[in-house]
Amino acid sequence: MKASLSASPFARSHLDVLDKGFVENAREVITRLANPEPLDETTKIRMRVMTRELQDNFAELAASGAYPDFLRAAAGPVRELSKAILDTEDLDSPERRDSAALGFLTVVQTLEADVEGAELWRQDDAGELATWVLEHLQIKVERLAAWLRVGERTIQRWQEGGTPSDPDRLARLQALVRLSARLRFLYPPRGIVQFLERPVEAWGKQRTVDILDDEERIAEAERLIASIRG
Repeated sequence: MKASLSASPFARSHLDVLDKGFVENAREVITRLANPEPLDETTKIRMRVMTRELQDNFAELAASGAYPDFLRAAAGPVRELSKAILDTEDLDSPERRDSAALGFLTVVQTLEADVEGAELWRQDDAGELATWVLEHLQIKVERLAAWLRVGERTIQRWQEGGTPSDPDRLARLQALVRLSARLRFLYPPRGIVQFLERPVEAWGKQRTVDILDDEERIAEAERLIASIRG
């Protein structure tokens, strides 16, 4: 489904506009293209739909004027993918399949590289951050409140425009977004929640959501995520 832009610069991020399941779907397509068997029509249609939606969403992001550095980095990969998929009816030749696989892979890598440097979690609107977590991890306010060690009403106040009275609360929320944004390139929402709530032996069986105020442990979690991504 095509994403829509809101008035918030944070909500206009490429993670919202471009990554509506694109990365996960692209990885599946790349795996399928590596299989020498002929592509079925369903796969071909899927590839074309994904590419057209990517084009539309990229154009929408460009029109918003947000994230010019990302737009410059992604323009070439998006253009090359569109050429490989949409400029031909023949998606079965080895050359065309290689071009399509490379196109999808390059766009995925561009998204991944940009989230490493964009640090979207540094923005200080607690309401936007909380809403992002609730929507992208598909969890309830009760669960998020428990992770952040606040009451449910506190989350709701942030969403209504309130600001955290304790800077440590905002820091924990920013850390949660920081890790979750990286995990989105590895797991669906349920998998991200499982990662965040899994006890870690090296931390005395503390969970990732228990160490959101520990910068050293957060850095360890980031290194672990990077090693999984390879």
